[in-house]
Amino acid sequence: MDNPVLESLRRRMAEIGSGSVESAGGLRADASAPSGTPTEPDIGSPVDDPEYLRAKKRAFNMLGARAHSASELRTKLVRKEHPPEVVDVLIDRLTASGLLDDADYAREFVRSRRSSRALSTKALRRELSTKGITGRDAESALAGLDDEDGVALEVARKKARSTRGLPEDTRMRRILGMLARRGFDHGVAMKAARTAIAED
Repeated sequence: MDNPVLESLRRRMAEIGSGSVESAGGLRADASAPSGTPTEPDIGSPVDDPEYLRAKKRAFNMLGARAHSASELRTKLVRKEHPPEVVDVLIDRLTASGLLDDADYAREFVRSRRSSRALSTKALRRELSTKGITGRDAESALAGLDDEDGVALEVARKKARSTRGLPEDTRMRRILGMLARRGFDHGVAMKAARTAIAED
């Protein structure tokens, strides 16, 4: 099942491509473009430049595979040797059209990583930073997270179950190591480890 951001992105690309005269986000439909292909808003840059068209095609392929942050997409396109100035225009256009939205991306990224990896808020903030998302978008995405102590305790309980039968100091060391790798502060980790072992 696709994640909500990727599904929304695909719907958005389809909506843009299906407009007969002018579609959402200020993108103008092009009768010569294949059905479902987003076209470009008139913001003062030629859209028939070969370098631009190559970068656009690669960007759409990347976005069709999964959602990206604006910074992440820009980095990948430049690494593929598309001219940075061309990539910057493309990123601006994709952002203006709603095909790139760092706030939405950050919220879905945090939700997914918290669910699949039970990462701490600190670890999630660090991962968002590697995607080029900081400041308001990052903090907004992190603001609605579940209680940190509760998440740490669930991680500790799972590790405690898998270490039954081992000496208590060994169990404690392994639980704390797991929590540290997930980015939990020492105080939170110690409390969760002690509780998990006592319960088990």
